[in-house]
Amino acid sequence: LDTIATVDATGAATLTVPLANLTLTKYAQGLAVVAGNATGSAGPDSAATAKIKDYCVPLYGPSDVQWMGDADGRLGWVGGKIQFQRAESEKSLTHYNVYWHSAAGQGDLMGKVPANGFSRPQCEVDCHLLDISVSGTTYTFHRGAYDNEELAKIHFSGPALMTTTSFRTEKYYDFLEVGDRQLSGTKLALPMNIKLPSGLHTITWSSDRSEVEEGWTFHLTQTGTTADFEVPSMQPPSMELQVVAAFEETEGAAAAYGTLKDFDASVMAPSPALVARNLSFLDENVQEKLIKGRIEFFPPSMGADAVTFYHVYFADVDGIAQWTEYSWTLEAPKTAKEMLQIDLDLELPSAAVSIVAVSGNAHGEGAKTWIPLRDIVRSAPANASFSGDSDPVADQVRGDLTIVPAPVPTGITSYAVYLGNGTKKDELLGQIPPSFEEISFSFHIRLESYQRSLIIVSAYDDFEMEEGVIVEFEDLVDDSTFFLLGTRSGRSLSEERSEPVEPWLRQPEMGWDERQLLWTEAPLATRQTKSGHAQAHLMSSLLLPLAGQSPAPSAELRRALRLALAEVLQVSLEQTSLTQGERLRCGQATAKVMGKSSRLQQHDERSCLLVNFHVMPDAQKALHPKLTQDFLDRIEAKVIRLHQGSTRKLDASLKHHLETLAPGTGAAMISEPQQMAPKERHRTGRGLAISKEEGVVLTTEEREETSEEPGYILVAVSIGAFLGALTVLVAARRGAFGVAKRSTATGEPDAVDPVTPADVSVQLSEGQQ
Repeated sequence: LDTIATVDATGAATLTVPLANLTLTKYAQGLAVVAGNATGSAGPDSAATAKIKDYCVPLYGPSDVQWMGDADGRLGWVGGKIQFQRAESEKSLTHYNVYWHSAAGQGDLMGKVPANGFSRPQCEVDCHLLDISVSGTTYTFHRGAYDNEELAKIHFSGPALMTTTSFRTEKYYDFLEVGDRQLSGTKLALPMNIKLPSGLHTITWSSDRSEVEEGWTFHLTQTGTTADFEVPSMQPPSMELQVVAAFEETEGAAAAYGTLKDFDASVMAPSPALVARNLSFLDENVQEKLIKGRIEFFPPSMGADAVTFYHVYFADVDGIAQWTEYSWTLEAPKTAKEMLQIDLDLELPSAAVSIVAVSGNAHGEGAKTWIPLRDIVRSAPANASFSGDSDPVADQVRGDLTIVPAPVPTGITSYAVYLGNGTKKDELLGQIPPSFEEISFSFHIRLESYQRSLIIVSAYDDFEMEEGVIVEFEDLVDDSTFFLLGTRSGRSLSEERSEPVEPWLRQPEMGWDERQLLWTEAPLATRQTKSGHAQAHLMSSLLLPLAGQSPAPSAELRRALRLALAEVLQVSLEQTSLTQGERLRCGQATAKVMGKSSRLQQHDERSCLLVNFHVMPDAQKALHPKLTQDFLDRIEAKVIRLHQGSTRKLDASLKHHLETLAPGTGAAMISEPQQMAPKERHRTGRGLAISKEEGVVLTTEEREETSEEPGYILVAVSIGAFLGALTVLVAARRGAFGVAKRSTATGEPDAVDPVTPADVSVQLSEGQQ
């Protein structure tokens, strides 16, 4: 796999190669040594090999060993299982060893229990800001009134249930990120449950640099916190057990102990081991407060002959049976394979919360098990409406969807919005957190000719409805826009433009056939200096090949990209902003950034992340034109070197900051930079400045009255440039261009423009007669 050392042949019978702090390559299982000389080395068939044994001492150990009851009713015999709490983190162990134990010390090894990667919740970064408490297997995390630019990460293993009980944050910009879902705003339907599967997970709390709210509270309940070990029926040598954590052959120092208890069926009620098995009930009536279905369970797999009957009943929150009419006694079957059943079709008692099954015999009731009594309700959204298409381009739709919540919101975890082909779901647009008030969902999408409806359905933690609200819409097209843009037959704006929408990028010759816009953001450069002018800045683009699926367009990802750029350009984080991020084919992206690509690159089907960014002088330099220009020239020189291929430091910084967010990214590319500096003005009004190379200069400002003599506007413009200017003005009038803060559907990318926002307007130049 990897060469780790080379040693000279000295003629000695034995050669020694010291290995220190060697990081094992993934899948490495041994070491191989081959001979070599000046012409090369021998092949692997001639290698001498040795297995690797990684020495590690477990950092944490097990706890709370419990005997779950004796299933063998014979006096002096035991059989059943022990259960213990897994180590706080199983990263440093491979398994647990179970031993007999007595006053004389550790006895024989009984067996092993494998580790499964369990990890209790651990917090990093701004953890001191959170109130954290623990009750059993439930961790409670609370953040009250919070501040700007907070960041905290909670790492843990699943399966787990996250229950949010209070939540108020700045909508869209301060959020809890759970997997591919983002919780944000003040109108979430609470409590909200999110199920998390097996494996490692991270919950990220993030707030931006403006506006705050009251905060949030959620409870995290883990399952799989315990491990079981089966004890076969036997006459035990001791009634004590010992459990120790181990990494391969090395055991940890901390051990946990437990005690067995013998069960005699001739004089005792059923032991805890003799509980009803696989107790279940599924409500088939989707109306609220009505249940219909079948209670089912099996006898215990061992010791069933010690049970003669089962008592089943509805219980309240304290586990008490309040209702005699909802209590049943069933005779125990002769074998453990026979299922017991109770059919139900009734109105649910208001205080009933669980179904309890108790095992009994002539000596009384003993082992007890229970399940939640769930009234399953399925309710579609009450209504939905669409504001209408505000995008004049064919096969592109932009607007706001308003959803009226379901009349019975119980159990709804989100509303799923699909593009539809008639009444059939076709493409998921977003999943929106439920609310008791009307919900607004903004989107701007490119669609297929057959996608002319929106389908909104209710989603539950275990089910997504097929039926919902269907909203048909019309793709409105403005013929005058087509005339000005020179488009034909409904072609989209991205397929043909008279002016480039990213002037600092060389435009590729190849067409756009696949593009996913991940986010847009208002650039910080639009802020004004004290003189009233827009702040000067530098624009460029970063291209980054992706190893797999496009990363989630989260605030954490954008912050990581900004940190990498700021480190390499030697500026502060506040001096950088990312105005847009998109995923597209690498061949296409390379052509955009480098101006041309080889035939091989043009057919590169890999995914790339293309990010447009701005760099600005700090607030102090922005007040001094010379300092501003010196800063921009210095940054421009750095970006040009990056564009020419000197990206080693940038690649290292990106790898460091994106290690967990987008692992395995390739070498970065940077486009040629462009400075955007405001011009001095001497008149109030608008003028037109023509650039020989670029055409219309892409800025807009109000003039200051600094001269008493009127100047004369010199207009030298070609017909093509004139039509381009008219195009921009028409689009600006229709509200099709510009960038603003936009809404985010939970768990989905920002609702952003499918066409690159044209941050464009017309600048007039002036001269003296």
